[in-house]
Amino acid sequence: MLAPEELAPAMLAPATLEYLAPRTPAPLRCGTNIAQNQPDIEAVAVALTRIPASRAEFDAARGTREFVIAKFLLVGLSPPGFGKVPYNSSKRSGQKEEAGKALYEAGDDGRLRMYSFEKGKTNKDKGARVDADESGGVLEPGLALSFFLREDFWDPPKIIAAANGDEAVGVGTLVALQIASGNVEAAAKGYLLKLKKTKVLSASLDLAAVLPRLPASEDDYDRRAAQYRNDYPAMKGGLDSSSDMRCFAAQGLGPDACAFAHEGGVLISNARTHNSEGFRDDIFVPADVLLRCFQVDDPARALLFMNVALAVDAVGAIIKTYAGNVLLSAEDVHPLVALALVLDVNALLCLDALDAAEVRAFLRAPGASDAPLVAGDLVVHRKAASVHWHSTKQVYATDAASAQLAFSLCAANRAGPDGAPCALGQLSAGCCGAYKRLRVSLVRDSETCRVLDLEMRMADATSTRQKRKRPELVLDAPDE
Repeated sequence: MLAPEELAPAMLAPATLEYLAPRTPAPLRCGTNIAQNQPDIEAVAVALTRIPASRAEFDAARGTREFVIAKFLLVGLSPPGFGKVPYNSSKRSGQKEEAGKALYEAGDDGRLRMYSFEKGKTNKDKGARVDADESGGVLEPGLALSFFLREDFWDPPKIIAAANGDEAVGVGTLVALQIASGNVEAAAKGYLLKLKKTKVLSASLDLAAVLPRLPASEDDYDRRAAQYRNDYPAMKGGLDSSSDMRCFAAQGLGPDACAFAHEGGVLISNARTHNSEGFRDDIFVPADVLLRCFQVDDPARALLFMNVALAVDAVGAIIKTYAGNVLLSAEDVHPLVALALVLDVNALLCLDALDAAEVRAFLRAPGASDAPLVAGDLVVHRKAASVHWHSTKQVYATDAASAQLAFSLCAANRAGPDGAPCALGQLSAGCCGAYKRLRVSLVRDSETCRVLDLEMRMADATSTRQKRKRPELVLDAPDE
């Protein structure tokens, strides 16, 4: 039976159909998170280790050592900063400054070149740039960096809280890093890279655009790491040297992947991770990573949501492999852990197919339609105030039977409760703010069963780029 809002004698408003417009992930914006005018390099990274948020936490974490080790996976880089050398910190007003050379330069391949410099008279001064290859380095997404953080990193604190005040940096937290070049003596010892500041970033950042730039497998990660250690000896001390940890991205986990409840999160089985052995992997997903991507107020419903998305290969991931991370039993160790999940809403909801010209014309026609539109694999029904669709390619298959995945979007505006969490993406449940109801159903033997209801919101304009429509031409009267 149709809901009351679906029986209303109204046509679908253009604003409603904008919810179904496909989005292109925007490049990850980087460069102004820490400073509006950045002298060094700003990187967006995923924390691979927990970082103390205060001096007290640092003292507890370091034990008998004078430092803690912080590791990060680079996923985005800013344009090169304005820093130049030589630099004289005690230059008098009006004193002519020597023409300097840039410490950071952008390469044609999208990587950032870093140079070292001669030592100055004081720690604040910088001498001339050193152009020798063995004294410089290069940064690009996919590198895992390692830094020794000592007590001066918290005195004064060099961790900037997120906009919501959050200072906690746990494994998987997105952070901005201010990375600077060191002097030539530090570079000769392998410590060209200097971490100056970090800032906790919003968990709502869309990482879809960065997945293709990261290593695609463990073997790919090993090749990159070995190349950097050989080609850039000045960076050796800042590159993670763990023999048992690798990081890579999977743009899709394959249609055979499925998820099961597990203590502390969920376990994805049958995942395609392009390992050299050719077998399917198990990936542990911590609960916070699961709910950050599938933002549903009930973990059981989040698992349903995830399995729907996995069935149509609409889930990507940034994965860390580390032996001993997850112990299911004494004989069963699953070393793959998801640092972040990325939901491809376009693929899940067939938004590219819904954007075809004949489908758009069908949806924008006035009134309801008794007959569905069949456009290739897509079947679309238009009601007075809702639209229903499914693709014949989207099947939820089990050993028992197969069912067709179907979706319906209601035009009626709804609002989540005040005080509820803010939505981090387009699809969620139990969040505040305006939304439209999206129903996910399974159709088997002409019988439709609801799987779950989601809240659909417009995509964040800062993280996606909507496809621009071709403008209509204003035509003169036809020639006689």
